Amino acid sequence: MADTPDNCKIEKCTFNCNETCIKIYGSSAVTGNIITQNILENNTTGAETPIIYLYYNTGTEVTKNRLIQGDSGNGIRIHGHNTGLKINNNYLSNTNSSPSIVPCSIHIESSGQSADIYFNTFSTKRSWGIHGNASNTFTSVNFKNNILVAYKNGTESDNSAIYCSGSSSFASCDYNCYYVDAGSYLASKNSTNYWDLTEWKATGYDTHSISVDPKFEDAANNDLDLLATSLAFGKGVSLGSISDDIKGYSRPASPAIGAFDANSPLPVELISFKARCKSEGVELTWTTASELNNNFFEIQRSSDMQNWQTINEVKGSGNSNALLSYLYFDNTNVSETFYYQLKQVDFDGKFVFSEKIYTDCNDESKFKVMNIFPNPSSGKYEVEMFFPAKSSFIISVFDYKGCMINKEIVGDAEGTYLYKIDLSDYKDGLYMVQIADENTCYYNKLIKH
Repeated sequence: MADTPDNCKIEKCTFNCNETCIKIYGSSAVTGNIITQNILENNTTGAETPIIYLYYNTGTEVTKNRLIQGDSGNGIRIHGHNTGLKINNNYLSNTNSSPSIVPCSIHIESSGQSADIYFNTFSTKRSWGIHGNASNTFTSVNFKNNILVAYKNGTESDNSAIYCSGSSSFASCDYNCYYVDAGSYLASKNSTNYWDLTEWKATGYDTHSISVDPKFEDAANNDLDLLATSLAFGKGVSLGSISDDIKGYSRPASPAIGAFDANSPLPVELISFKARCKSEGVELTWTTASELNNNFFEIQRSSDMQNWQTINEVKGSGNSNALLSYLYFDNTNVSETFYYQLKQVDFDGKFVFSEKIYTDCNDESKFKVMNIFPNPSSGKYEVEMFFPAKSSFIISVFDYKGCMINKEIVGDAEGTYLYKIDLSDYKDGLYMVQIADENTCYYNKLIKH
């Protein structure tokens, strides 16, 4: 098997697989790879096949993904010798109510692994939440702010939140939320079963953790957002390296346990954010429908979607229920492609990021998606595009499982073109829109709430 190249990024993909969806493999260490914001479903039957497989990785990041198990064995399998892994802000759920094998959310298969596993939400059936099958498996693993739910399959009891067949100890393990069915043990280590959190805490772990039903929106349909009544809100510990949740909402000083942390309404309802090329630079405009406690907007720019620079601040309007428009002119080189986002900051320091937009003023041959607004929305979206010449394109919408729910072929689009998407009859959650012509393919997420 050939080694995976260093510094690869797999982002915003939807895979429906009958085998491993993503494998990052090295005969010696591969470094700097990122797996983020993907929707990955594994439908393998009767085999311990992971959704994500990491072998001999250094510094790989797995963040903000939605992983869906069918009958597969593992969500994320960590094998070989891995160091510096960062597994944060992921959802993992199970669509099979009676899997034929015992699946694991995270399977750490060999000794000496090094990983920070923070702010994840795992909910599976007949399962082990985190499974280590060797001595020293967890020695360099930090495990904090995670929700682990392990439901029974019928009358079986071979499910637990933590299962280690060796004598390994975590580097740290605390501020987690565990939930298992009655009659199942919460944790097992070195052939000793711990039936509840009190017994497990006596081993020195999870001093601040809780054992309650986290109360998901709709776990049966893989929606692991927390209900407003969830006791997981405010029970985590702040980790400076992780400032937002799976949906990009900023985490408060006392964060929720798990990947989701958006228990309060957004302080600003942003209904448009646009970038237009001018001869002297890029004109940025945005409109808000309402504002609450809004101090200011930071305008951030990037050439690669990775490294963001704050180029200016625009004062907010505090509190408002009226339509308000803002404008900023970026006097920059229009021959380059730039991405922009807004960081909206409250008076109390809390913040949230807008969707990202981009300009490509130098390439007049491709169609451009200028904006999708509002996003998030209650179901209705407008896609603003620009076609330099008369063109046909295909627009498709997929649900969180990667199933196509709508497809339309549009002909004779030219100049500025507005396309409307209506998801009002669909349940709240994450969707993906794909827009393609014969030369270009564009993807973007849609959030319905």
